[in-house]
Amino acid sequence: MINLSEKQRKILINGELYSNENWIDVTSPIDNSIVVQVPALNASEIKFVFESAQAAFSTWRHVGFIEKEKLVSQWIESIKRHKDEFVSLMVREIAKSQKDATIEVDRTISLILETVEIYKTLLGDSYDGQIWGANNKHAFSLNEPKGVILAIAPFNYPLNLAVSKIIPALITGNTVVFKPASFSSGIGALIGLTIHEANFPAGVFNVVTGKGTEIGDLLTSHPYIKLINFTGSTATGNHIASKSGLVEFIFELGGKDPAIVIDDNDLELYASQIVKGAFSYNGQRCTAVKRVITTKEIGKKLTPIITKKVSSLKIGSPKDNCDITPIVDTKSIYWVLKMVEEAKEEGAISLLPEKVDGNLIYPILLDNVKRTSKIAIEEPFAPILPIIYCETFEEMIDIANESPYGLQACIFGNDYKTILTMAKKLEAGSININTAPQRGPDAFPFSGVKGSGIGTQGIKDALLAHIHKKLIVLNF
Repeated sequence: MINLSEKQRKILINGELYSNENWIDVTSPIDNSIVVQVPALNASEIKFVFESAQAAFSTWRHVGFIEKEKLVSQWIESIKRHKDEFVSLMVREIAKSQKDATIEVDRTISLILETVEIYKTLLGDSYDGQIWGANNKHAFSLNEPKGVILAIAPFNYPLNLAVSKIIPALITGNTVVFKPASFSSGIGALIGLTIHEANFPAGVFNVVTGKGTEIGDLLTSHPYIKLINFTGSTATGNHIASKSGLVEFIFELGGKDPAIVIDDNDLELYASQIVKGAFSYNGQRCTAVKRVITTKEIGKKLTPIITKKVSSLKIGSPKDNCDITPIVDTKSIYWVLKMVEEAKEEGAISLLPEKVDGNLIYPILLDNVKRTSKIAIEEPFAPILPIIYCETFEEMIDIANESPYGLQACIFGNDYKTILTMAKKLEAGSININTAPQRGPDAFPFSGVKGSGIGTQGIKDALLAHIHKKLIVLNF
């Protein structure tokens, strides 16, 4: 077990826990203290990482499924042994509550198990040519891995969204170069340690740490990369795509997910789901509710209920399992608060006392926000919820669709004919009915349109994205 008092963490490269003694700090949003230090890799070290992954691919691609499954089982056991350390690091590195961090570890273990089981159903197909009039032909397919996969994870789900990229790549025979978010690099280093303890062959999984602004282009432009699996901002995704050349992408990017309320049938339910969707983990989720769209008539009844529920949220330290905790990105606080002030200058009304204490932004609920206000268009990644009013269902759809994003949306109401009509017109990867947007279950397809993503995630789709089918045709 790691001694959590030891701040300096080595990273897994080519089967060894590595440090170059050039440390960078990972600080806590709770009190700005140093949580851990990780190596800042340079260009020659990154070159070695990719060479190691490429060399390992030549043998790993031929390792049988049973052997891979055995190694994955050992990996799960290592994650379980380090569960308390994962939870502690999530609390301190990204201010996630102990309760939510524990849920994330458990969900990640389930994700690994489910991925292995689903892959068993995809191991090959056979084709009888006589169905198509080719009586002398029979064919079968093999799953071929693609090569070196670059996996880049976000800070908000630093274990689950990392593993959702790692496990489909490894079980299908690819090798991985993994870049954790700078804010959660200690967790990334710990993931590497658990794979090291599971005895995966050298070079199959490698961790790269350093500032994205300094090493990002070196990573994403390497010629050995066959696929980049990235979760993060739309701006960063666009930059990666511009630098990466002819590689495949799986991108989960930003969102401006609307909650559209079309009636007052069950306002308690609607308000509960909206508050949960907007303020869970401080709104630092791509799938967070980031705006409410409804009519003024419904809003008069709905808004007081939302206000009451937001007022009851527990605010403070993640160690105390608070609902609202310090946000991770200190640099974004000024930008977020500036958007709030601009919205108020344009006529929005703040329904709760506004307070900022270091990185802790108290929940902000803005009523009567104009659809053209920045806060109605941009993704704040903070505990802020704008409420936008309109008159017709068609206008609700127009407001929702004028966003550059299209990750998820939710519709609240009792008229399912209207709901389904609206759902078909909304430009989003997923439409949730009478519940907040959410990524899971992990087996469900997960995708975005417009500026919210490329490709489809979810267990089966992720597995298929990491292989290509090789067909062998028998003639007789």
